[in-house]
Amino acid sequence: PNLWGVVIGRPGKMKSHAIVEPLNVLKRFEVEAKESYAKAMRDHQRITLIAETKKKAGQAALLKAIKDGEGDLNKIADEIVTEDGGAEEPVRHRFLLNDSTVEKLGEILNQNPNGVTVYRDELVGLLKSLDKDGQDSSRAFYLEAWNGDGRHTVDRIGRGTIDIESTTVSIIGGVTPGPLSEYLRTAVEGGLGDDGLMQRFQLAVWPDSPNSWRNVDRWPDTEAKTA
Repeated sequence: PNLWGVVIGRPGKMKSHAIVEPLNVLKRFEVEAKESYAKAMRDHQRITLIAETKKKAGQAALLKAIKDGEGDLNKIADEIVTEDGGAEEPVRHRFLLNDSTVEKLGEILNQNPNGVTVYRDELVGLLKSLDKDGQDSSRAFYLEAWNGDGRHTVDRIGRGTIDIESTTVSIIGGVTPGPLSEYLRTAVEGGLGDDGLMQRFQLAVWPDSPNSWRNVDRWPDTEAKTA
């Protein structure tokens, strides 16, 4: 499951504060996953170092056996090639992204089949970046990622082949009415933006600002926040 959402409001309405608060859960997951990944990488490097050293020792033994013309060469070679190299490199689990290329996003999704959430404080920045020349494939990738169940294969020279079993991307961000109305005009009048990208935002919130509103600077309700 995924969700595309946007909070609309004029500057100074504290949209960012309202969006960031629930995202603190994902931020905590990010920190914990980073710490776990760092520990797993240290263990992986240690195991790999031992395996590589054993392999070098085996190669030296094989070379000596060849020079001396003694020993079972096949047996020594088998021990070298079957030596466990420390298994696969650990994967860093990701939950929240702020700024990434589509190519990097594909790599992250390849390692995180449950999907990720993209947060942009200024959502129009992300949308306009997809409008630039040469970004057609990036825009198409986001359009497909909304479905949450599509398989995507990326082939690039230098990066090789990346198989994404499930392109699942959630998006959340804020935007002011002016830039949004300008952007929406191309999406509803048959312009370049009329490809369904904006229509994929299932949740759009534009809170009314009552005349009685006033800013109160105080500590949050800790008990409610914890709950």
